[in-house]
Amino acid sequence: MKTIWHRLFVSTKVFGQLGVGLLAVVAVTAVPWIAPANAAAITLISDNPGKVFRDIASDGSTVFVQDASTVYSLSSVGGGSLTPLYTAPVGSPSTNIFGVTVIGADVYWGDSQSGPITDSQIFRAPKTGGGPVTAIYTGSSVGEPIVDITGLETDGTKLYTADAVQGHVHSLNPDGSGLTQIGPNRYGGYFTGAHQNSIAVGEGMVFVGESGVPTASGCSGYCNPGVYSHSATTLTGAFSTLLAAPTFSGDGVRGIAFGDGKVFATQGASIYLLDPTTSGLLDTLTAPEFHDLRGITYDGGDLYVVDQFAGSGRIFRIGLNAVPEPGTLALAAIGLLTLVGRRFGR
Repeated sequence: MKTIWHRLFVSTKVFGQLGVGLLAVVAVTAVPWIAPANAAAITLISDNPGKVFRDIASDGSTVFVQDASTVYSLSSVGGGSLTPLYTAPVGSPSTNIFGVTVIGADVYWGDSQSGPITDSQIFRAPKTGGGPVTAIYTGSSVGEPIVDITGLETDGTKLYTADAVQGHVHSLNPDGSGLTQIGPNRYGGYFTGAHQNSIAVGEGMVFVGESGVPTASGCSGYCNPGVYSHSATTLTGAFSTLLAAPTFSGDGVRGIAFGDGKVFATQGASIYLLDPTTSGLLDTLTAPEFHDLRGITYDGGDLYVVDQFAGSGRIFRIGLNAVPEPGTLALAAIGLLTLVGRRFGR
């Protein structure tokens, strides 16, 4: 069932008598909104048997996805077959790519096991492929402040990371400098409590999607699936809860994005739309095409999301078609009122 993303309420009262004419008074009230879900065109743009994707990014014309060992690209318009861009460095003790994002001409990705001691690294390379590949962060070289990276995002200027270990959130510059922790550790347990976290950023805030999916020996009681927020610039103070149990439970949030002033979070076969200012659930999008949604990104009015189904990594584009703004409706109502008045000689 496809539900409505945002709700628009229009109330109309008609007064008057046929002998003296017609007066229409239109009162329009609204809450924030975008297109109704039945106006959202869901398109499968790529189906990849044997692949397991975790995250997705877009630069407006190209989308980027990654499995555990390779970063790929494909056209966001035409879709089709993936183009492998980069694989884990030769000689890496292991590889576990988690998180991909784009700044300008470069694509960035995180790998939680590619370092010299299976520590985390963040890489930068030209988004068109061909290299060179530069490690802008290697945990063992700087004391491992980012232990097991599972989320990577950008605001166009800085990078932001989410950590499976203790829920750390950090910011850093695109060259790896200026590494700074945002907020406190979100939970304890170190490796025994490690589990996947994804991250989004927008309007000066970072948003963390916490899963219930362990990446080490289990959550050990440390999993609290939900969506949490913190200022990206004020580094102190606790994270705020936007939405948690009972809406998010079990595997919890597997992907998170920010766009149009809203937070989008995936869980199972659903995309949840949250208002970051009121901590409220605005709506939910489900569709028969969706099964096990993971990473999600917002770009220019479209959502792109990765899904796992029948052993295949699938990529969907969700076009959120434009619907007239409430203000436009109000102006149209005033125009209609004027026409009605003219029609009846008012």
